[in-house]
Amino acid sequence: MASWKVLLAVQATSFVLLVYGAFSIGIATSKILAVRHHDRTGTAVIDAAAPDSSEAVEKTFRRIGAVVIGLSAIFVATSVSNFFLPGAAQRYDKWVAVAIATVAFIEIIGSVMGAHSARKNNEPVMEALKLVNLAGCCALLVMTQTALLSFAYDGDASRYNAIAGMVFGCVAIILGLRVYTRRAPQRQG
Repeated sequence: MASWKVLLAVQATSFVLLVYGAFSIGIATSKILAVRHHDRTGTAVIDAAAPDSSEAVEKTFRRIGAVVIGLSAIFVATSVSNFFLPGAAQRYDKWVAVAIATVAFIEIIGSVMGAHSARKNNEPVMEALKLVNLAGCCALLVMTQTALLSFAYDGDASRYNAIAGMVFGCVAIILGLRVYTRRAPQRQG
């Protein structure tokens, strides 16, 4: 998904779409870090028999959180820039906008349910992964708003979209901080 956004951004010379694509690539990078942790340790949970397991999980949390925080800060900065220097309004077909909205809401529901399930099952790395998905959904919500307003609003909605970018970008930063500061649960022995 990130690749097509970047290619489309280059083709359409859209800086905003390029930022969405870069954000998606960063989210994918965070997911790769979680998968690498899983492959290295063979588990998504903390192994009580391995004394460095908690340390490895917390190191993974910090790496994933830092990527999400950095990308989200860039996303917010881009939105602030778009608020003061709005570009050309983007236009989407009604059905494309509805499809984007549908995908966004399905991803949000899946991320929230997955994070809750991973926390309940004491799978901290999987929980972090689901929180990263939720942070990615924040950018997708802004894209959804942009698409829906492009056909439903007659005026220039670029400032409204920039405000949404700032708000949802800050939510993504908070989610990144949540992952970054997450402590590995201690097993009772």
